[in-house]
Amino acid sequence: MADGPLDYNQFKAALKSAPVQVDEETLPKQFQAIASIRPPEDKLGIPGFSSLLYAIVMPAGKYASPELRAKKKTMPVKVAPTISVGQVRHESSVSMADSKLPTFDSIVPKDVKMKSKLGEGGQSTAFLVEYKGITAVGKYPQGFISAGERQAMLEAALLQQKIKNPFVQHIFGILDKPGKEMTLTEYCSGGSVDGLYCKYPISVLERTNPIPPLLQFQIAKMLAEALICMHGLGVMHRDLKGANLLLTKDYVIRVADFDMATSDKISGVCGGTPGYMAPEVMRAEDGEEYDLRCDIFSYAGVLYEITHCGPPFEMDYDDEEYWNPLKKIVCSKSRPSLDPKRVHPAFVNIIQRCWALEPE
Repeated sequence: MADGPLDYNQFKAALKSAPVQVDEETLPKQFQAIASIRPPEDKLGIPGFSSLLYAIVMPAGKYASPELRAKKKTMPVKVAPTISVGQVRHESSVSMADSKLPTFDSIVPKDVKMKSKLGEGGQSTAFLVEYKGITAVGKYPQGFISAGERQAMLEAALLQQKIKNPFVQHIFGILDKPGKEMTLTEYCSGGSVDGLYCKYPISVLERTNPIPPLLQFQIAKMLAEALICMHGLGVMHRDLKGANLLLTKDYVIRVADFDMATSDKISGVCGGTPGYMAPEVMRAEDGEEYDLRCDIFSYAGVLYEITHCGPPFEMDYDDEEYWNPLKKIVCSKSRPSLDPKRVHPAFVNIIQRCWALEPE
């Protein structure tokens, strides 16, 4: 960048004035303008990550390079056309203030009205509920899990509740009464990002991507803003993937599932979703420690997922022996090939930079 690397505060401030919608025909020109950015081999630090994302969001912004600013007149912002999966409603942090969604200091269990069961996981069950006129998701721990596991679930919700960002799922309230623990979270009727493609047969996905380029761009931008907000608060998510990115009816993302998240500056826990886990996270089983930069690697995995309609580093996860071969690949310079018919050169550059072997 002309004025040196951007820090998170500069990037966050710039996002407030970023264009809300970008014409699909204009988008490739913007990408072409930054496609020539080249990373230092195997290295990408947080300032470099911020600078790269800023170049995507604000190609003609105040902090962009002179070459990008010179292209400002050739990159007009227009109203986005209707796309096949519905109109994207991507508002800024200012217009989507969290004040629109209430937060309850306490929850009265008898006032929670069950509507239907949404799903069941290994440690909790989710129900669609109504509470004080608000439709929400009630998450209840399974009866068989330990008191420590129940406490961990509540701590994850408390950490998520502290993040006030329009692209992070809102927590309405938390009930911490022993034996009756629950959380009330925002209901996202659009499903999840992986649901945009996984409902189609492989034969269809081999021919086309049901996620339009404009929506891919919007997902990348929204997740970038959420990630920068989380990192600004010292929170690493550690499990970013399409399944944990929920969607509103207007296709605005909400980062969810903070069960793996932590506010520790340094961690030595080996955990997350294989294929999205950074090399340093996988090496944690050998005693290595890591920090919030591990989410940058996962961010690349999400970009791969939305452009290729599948998870990166695909393995036969039914095979009990998959871990060591996968770890060997991830901890080397080997990365999944990127189909040029599916991903624009600029996205290729971003993915490759975020997939750097070392986080520095």
